[in-house]
Amino acid sequence: MARLNTRQWDLYKYLKERYAENPNAYVTTKEIIRDLPNDYYFTQAEIENHTPAHDTSAHQNIRNDINTIRNSEDVYKIVYSSAKGYKIANEEEANKWLHRVKMEALSKLKMYSKNCKCGSLNQQLRI
Repeated sequence: MARLNTRQWDLYKYLKERYAENPNAYVTTKEIIRDLPNDYYFTQAEIENHTPAHDTSAHQNIRNDINTIRNSEDVYKIVYSSAKGYKIANEEEANKWLHRVKMEALSKLKMYSKNCKCGSLNQQLRI
């Protein structure tokens, strides 16, 4: 499992602090970039080229760091995400998120199984 780096610990602590202030509040990527400017920022090239925000390295780093936090053995909280942003999940949100992850995994497993079957029937795969 992944070990968190300093930037990821900073993001996790930030999410915990925001949860302590208001357990129902979401944190947007814009707020993360504003509040953690040493960790997440736009490059000069992204600014000069007017790169859409969702395509910037800052946004990619946030998404990657959230996934690393979720996969870390050192973190005992679930980071919930929705179109509203990110937050530490309460019990209802944790159950909702876990159900969503399970359904995505089952869907991919079903597709994998189907494609293995089709591939072996057409001799595309040797099993």
